[in-house]
Amino acid sequence: MARNLANTAYVVIVEPVLAGGALGPKSATLYLETGALLTPPKYQIGTLSTPSGLDFQPGTRVPNPAGGIPGVFFLQWNAVRDVGGYEVFTNPNPRPDMETPGLMAGDRLIAAAAQPATVDSQAPVKVTTDPFSAPGELCNLKVRAFRNVQDGLRAYSAFTAPLVTILPKTSVPDQPTSLRLSAPATQTTVPTTWNTGPASPPVVEFRIYESGRFKMAFQAPAVTAVVGGYTASSPYKIQVTAVNAKGESGPSTVLEGTTAPVVRGE
Repeated sequence: MARNLANTAYVVIVEPVLAGGALGPKSATLYLETGALLTPPKYQIGTLSTPSGLDFQPGTRVPNPAGGIPGVFFLQWNAVRDVGGYEVFTNPNPRPDMETPGLMAGDRLIAAAAQPATVDSQAPVKVTTDPFSAPGELCNLKVRAFRNVQDGLRAYSAFTAPLVTILPKTSVPDQPTSLRLSAPATQTTVPTTWNTGPASPPVVEFRIYESGRFKMAFQAPAVTAVVGGYTASSPYKIQVTAVNAKGESGPSTVLEGTTAPVVRGE
């Protein structure tokens, strides 16, 4: 049979030649298709040193706590020598992948970083990246080094140990709790304090309501407020709400009472 071509369909029928040159009965028809040409491998796995020390940059373990916008990771790791750069992957549900060497099914490339000019353990590689994950989703973060070798061939290190975290969910804050007096009420003021829990995005202010009507706002993180504008022996019904970039919480329970009376002789 002549040399076959790749990715080509063939129909094969065998017909014997009998004594005297007569043709015998034909065989059944065989249908077949040749495969693709094998290409040289484009990967070399585990031929480079593995980066180490993958972690969040100091003070940023919660994604973007200062800006209040979950979804930004500040990562760092120790550089290794003789590489060209680094790739950062995430995967909410790693599974074996037989198609791409070195990767798991579900791996997503979310960032890349160049090799620093100087490899120094005291100056780690740093990258800021969107994790491309949904709030509340598990993130398995990992980094590998690479170096372009020749003719499109790229060498990779093994991955770092995974850094596992969960992207915070975003929602309005929970309502403040335990609203109470922080000191006795005077004739004109009601000193208050309350408790509040963590929120994502963070709480930026608290709003004070009197008898269901907005009265004033106080900047977070303070959880105390002196509510003024009363007269002696005035009833008060105070509530407080928490506010972040997603909206306003429900109101706290009502703090109810009466301001101090006029002292005889005043």
